[in-house]
This record gives sequence, C-alpha cells and structure tokens, in this order.
Amino acid sequence: MTIRKGHRRIAVATIVLAAVAVGGWQALGGGATALDTETVEVTRGTFLDRATIRGEIKALRSQSLTAPSDAGDLRILEMAANGSSVKKGDLVIAFDATALKQRFDEKQSDLRASHAEISKADAEGRLKLEEVTTGRVTAEFDVERAKLDVKVGELQSRFDEQKARLGLSDKEQKLRETDTVLSSGREVTKATVGSLEGKLERAQAEVGRTSRGLQALVIRAPTDGVMVVLENWRAGQFGQGNRPFQVGDAAWAGAQIAELPDLASARMTAMVDEVDRSRLSVGQEATVRVDALSDSELTARIVSIGTIAKLDFSGGWPPKRGFELVLDLTRAEARLRPGMSAVARVGVGRHDNQILVPSRGLFAHGGRPIAYVVTPRGIEPRYVSVAYRNDDVTAVASGLAPGERVAVTAPPDADQLLAAIGGGTE
Repeated sequence: MTIRKGHRRIAVATIVLAAVAVGGWQALGGGATALDTETVEVTRGTFLDRATIRGEIKALRSQSLTAPSDAGDLRILEMAANGSSVKKGDLVIAFDATALKQRFDEKQSDLRASHAEISKADAEGRLKLEEVTTGRVTAEFDVERAKLDVKVGELQSRFDEQKARLGLSDKEQKLRETDTVLSSGREVTKATVGSLEGKLERAQAEVGRTSRGLQALVIRAPTDGVMVVLENWRAGQFGQGNRPFQVGDAAWAGAQIAELPDLASARMTAMVDEVDRSRLSVGQEATVRVDALSDSELTARIVSIGTIAKLDFSGGWPPKRGFELVLDLTRAEARLRPGMSAVARVGVGRHDNQILVPSRGLFAHGGRPIAYVVTPRGIEPRYVSVAYRNDDVTAVASGLAPGERVAVTAPPDADQLLAAIGGGTE
C-alpha cells in the first residue's frame, strides 16, 4: 500500500510540473491560445498564376435613342426609368412639343395662304385672258369686215379703194397686237402660278418636315431591351462629373439620350498596364465576377488587346496610360446591365508542386511577409519567403510546411510574439 501511494504522489507531481512548465513557456512569449482563432491549412499543390483586371460591362450591339436632328433645342417631358425593361413599341422618351406645335401651326397657315394665292392668281389670269379673248374676237370681226370693204372698193374710185385697204391693214395690225397680248397674258399667268406653286411646294415640304418632327418627339422602343440612360455632359459641373439625363433636361439636336443594348452581345472592357498586357494574349479564357451579381460567376475569352497605349481617365487624375482589353462573355446573364463594374481573372502561368497558403493567412512585418502558425504550444510568428502570389493563394518557398495551419487574423498578443523573434508591430 505504501508503494502504491508513493507512485500516485509521483504521477500527480509530474502532471503539475508539466502544467507549470507549459504555462511558464506561454508566459515567456511562446505563443497565444489558438482555441478561438480562425485558421487555414497549408497545402501542397499547383499554383495558378493569374492577372486580375477590373473593368465594366458593355454591349457590342445596341440601339441608340437620340433627339431629333432638325427640331432645335428640346426639353425632355417623359422618359422610361434607367435600367427598366421595355417592349418593342413602348414609349421610352417624349419631348416637349409646345414650340414645334406652334411652328407646325404657322407652317400650315403658310400652306393655306399659298393655296389661296394660287387660286387668286389663277382666277385673275383667267379673267384677263377672257377679256383679251373677247377683244380678239372683235378684232377678228373687224378684219373680216374690212376685207369686205376692200372688195366693195374695187367697184368704186381708187381713193376709196386705198382707204379701205388702209383700214384693213389697221384692223389686221390690231388683231396681231391682240394675239400678242393674249399669248403674253397666258405666259404671265403661267409664270405667276408656277412661282406660287413653287412656294406652295416649299410650304408643303415645311409642313411635312414639321409633322415628321412632331412625330420624332415621341420615341418608341425599336426592340425589346433594357433602358440605359446616358450621361448628360452639359448638366455636369466642373470637378463633380456628369449625371444621366433626366426629365426636365434640355436636349440639343441629335443628342444621344439613351441606348437599348443587346444583352446577348455583352462583353467586358478594361484598361491594363504594360506588365499585364505582356502576360495576356487573344484567346485566353477568364472568369468574370460582376460586382452587382456576387452570386454568379461568368466565363469569358479575350478577343482583342490594344496595341497603342491610351489615356485612361477612369482611375482619377492624373490619368494613366493603358491598353484596351476586350473579353467576350460566353453566355448571357439576364441581370447584366451595361456599365456594371466587373473583375476578370485570367490564368497566365502554372507552377506545380508548390507549398500553398491562402493569401489572407499572410501578414506584413518590417516589409517582410509573416505567418502566425498554430502549434501545440500556441501561436508562433514565422517569417516566410514568397515564390508566387495572387489575390487568393500564395506559394511560399520557405517558412511553412504542408499540413500546418496559420491564423487569418493577428492574435491579440502579436506585439509580445513579434518581440520574442526580435520585432514589434508596425
């Protein structure tokens, strides 16, 4: 019995000493508890290097909705909501027609006046021609009577014969003059009416143009689609950017107000720097995530890469130079809208047999990457050497081993842990 009691005392003492030793190590900075710390596992596998590109969704094909080009300055009276679905034939934009309606009434009044002028000129011309025609009949009768006088004069004296012949000559001259006046009157009437008919045609053309202008003030959807209202650059204030057109805005002739994009032709466009451009090529596949559609991942393919650097104003001031990149989406997504921000990830390299750790499990200290490794003794800070890295995964050359776990948040006692390896938090 005495021996057994002695063994029990030795076992208890051993356990107590071990607990004291562990507690002392932790008190000296050996590591913090990892019970409540979220961790990720270090693995071995293939690292896929990729370029991450931010851009926006655009449509390859779209129907432009523009203000009439010959209606002058207009004001938007009605407009379908931005982003709303519309059907073919739906009213999408209506402009204030007050000024053009007044102009149309004036042109119609001009047209009626032209009709009246033609009627008046034609009536006056006919009346004059009738008077001249009546005078010609009289003159013709006088000529015939004078001819009879000449025949009668042959039986009379020579004096009376000459007198009759002079009278006939006078009557024939008067008839010729009447014919000239009659012909001239016809030409004058024809010219006057022709001139007025030209004026009438111009008035009719003005009425037709104004009528078409009135019809153009109501724009209907030429096809099914989604209403995308464009920016009104005249409404923007310096330094504050532009805003989309809205009801009440003035629209100039030919102004592009909105678009109805063909979502089946959706694509992503972006600007890339020279480094990324050198790693990309036409035909490479990509995954695309649209910011507004976080539950959906789309696939795409690079179809063109710019060869000339352009100024990119999307990143603020001063603008940087970049190359335009275009990716075609391989399938349509009904919720896509032009102008949505998106991120494309393109695989640009493959490296096998790498030690991999999620990038959120690495931190920076003193300009060097560091990981908080979970060990049986607690959390141990450890510098690592990075071989490759992207937004999600990092391949490390040294410092970690497959199967280890690292914390994704810095522990509360990070200062003490870093001090133990010769540093402190920055």
